[in-house]
Amino acid sequence: MSRRSTLVAHFIPACLFTLLAVGSAHAVEDDAATLSDRGRDNLLAFARLVGDIRHFHPSDEAARLDWDRFVTAAVSEVESAADAQELAAVLRTWFEPIAPSIRIELTAQFQPTPHSSLDDHADNRVAVWTHAGFGQASQDGQRMNIYSSKRRFMRPGTTADEGFPSYGETIRRDLPGGITTDVPIAVLRRDRKTIPAGGVLPVDLDTIETDGTVRTVRFASVILLWNVMQHFYPYFDVVDTDWDAILPAALDQAAMASADQEHLHVLQRMVAALHDGHGSVWSMRRNTSMQLPFDWTWAGEELVITHAPTAASRPLSAGDVVMSIDGQPTADVYAQACTRISGATEGWKRHTSLALLRFEGTAAVVLELRRPDGSEYTAQIQRVGFQRRYEKPRGDVVRTLDDGVMYVDLDQIKPEEFKETIARLVDAPGVVFDMRGYPTVSPEFLYHVADEPVRSANWNVPLIRYPDQRDVTWSTTYWPPQQREPRIESPVVWLTDGRAISYAESCMAIVEHYELGPIVGATTAGTNGNVNPLKLPGGYQVAWTGMKVTTHDDGQYHGVGVKPTHPCEPTVEGIAAGRDDVLERGLEVLRAMIRGE
Repeated sequence: MSRRSTLVAHFIPACLFTLLAVGSAHAVEDDAATLSDRGRDNLLAFARLVGDIRHFHPSDEAARLDWDRFVTAAVSEVESAADAQELAAVLRTWFEPIAPSIRIELTAQFQPTPHSSLDDHADNRVAVWTHAGFGQASQDGQRMNIYSSKRRFMRPGTTADEGFPSYGETIRRDLPGGITTDVPIAVLRRDRKTIPAGGVLPVDLDTIETDGTVRTVRFASVILLWNVMQHFYPYFDVVDTDWDAILPAALDQAAMASADQEHLHVLQRMVAALHDGHGSVWSMRRNTSMQLPFDWTWAGEELVITHAPTAASRPLSAGDVVMSIDGQPTADVYAQACTRISGATEGWKRHTSLALLRFEGTAAVVLELRRPDGSEYTAQIQRVGFQRRYEKPRGDVVRTLDDGVMYVDLDQIKPEEFKETIARLVDAPGVVFDMRGYPTVSPEFLYHVADEPVRSANWNVPLIRYPDQRDVTWSTTYWPPQQREPRIESPVVWLTDGRAISYAESCMAIVEHYELGPIVGATTAGTNGNVNPLKLPGGYQVAWTGMKVTTHDDGQYHGVGVKPTHPCEPTVEGIAAGRDDVLERGLEVLRAMIRGE
């Protein structure tokens, strides 16, 4: 959990995952082959059954199964089933040992049958799954975060009273490929085991390899990822995504992606469809990261060099506009990059693209640029090793300006430094807090500004007992109201932009709701909530937002973010002149407040 509080919506930077996503381009033995219509339908049916049984069928066998190996082992036989009858037989072979009460029939022959009632045995219990978010990412049985998935064993007749499935409830689906499945989601448990008992799988899962980029592993990673999001991603009600359509498209792409980086891109495109600023996919099998030896940023629609500190970055200069990259217009390069960037706002996508474009690509890049005087030139720049950072220095973390106004960079200041600075902030005629990034300190700075106790917005963990997020309820928490002395009573201005995400947005939402001062800059990332990790077959890692954050008034926050009261963005002219346009605008606003204007 976060160092600040067990309630803090902590953040793992998506741009970091992008940097680590320079996976090996080495192809395994080429098993790329187009997925047939029959094969696709078979895998779609298998995928839905995997999700229903893994997450909602509470048998002992399903609960303790190694699902990565199970899906990897079964998927090839499923794909090759020739017709509905063979598909049903294959699925029974694999699923009946772990879900013995399941029904898998040809759709044309399926007849509903009533579930047998329980006898009155005193030891009878009904086993059901209960999920507080997706909690099956634990290691060695230990919870990694605030999310949890566990089975409950309840007395018959009590499940419905507490919102759980009752004994006899099932998930019935007519699936692609001509089959219908009926999966119990509440089963009998007696003498510390679920009944009926399962059987023996067709293979020893300990012998199944889930590393590499072979076809079975690629399909398994797509199927497992799709199901976790289908049943647990909390923002489908506010993002414009047809998640059902994502699965067949991803399976088609995975069928042809015989290299690690190709399949990495398949998974990244899936997560990009979530529009989740925390959403990232990276490969643990990666080459050493190489980077372009300069820094750049977006000024409106233009990509502008901000810092070219070494001989390796010559002849670039601050203020030069990048018109094309390797012969492609910069706008087209950005649009292509965005297909693999998960973001809820344009500001976050812009920010994340800066790192992706610097770290991904060939060893040398050809740039066409325009100088501030309008002249154009071409430069070939070699990528260099990841031995240093090339970001433009932001200057002193704490600065006292000529008129006594103080500036504090919350992205850089250390906690002990902030404590030492409080007295100076209280005495200053005005303060600029820079939240263009991710604060390194606790929310204490907010409590010294507020003239009343302030609390955070609402963090809502989904409580899930049914598939497809049906009848979901929420467990809501927030930072409790706080206020601190001494108080900063002089005017305060806040700087922010699309880089501010997660914890930074928890802070900025407080600023906005309690009107703690004007906000100068651009809209924040519109993504908050504790990150949830997910490990996939093939050495792929995923991060995503596992809870829903709403505003103080319980309105939509995702994709909305905190909007500035005084919009301002960097300009090409300002960058060329070495100015910080946003800070200058913030100081203008602050000094007008000090003058009482």
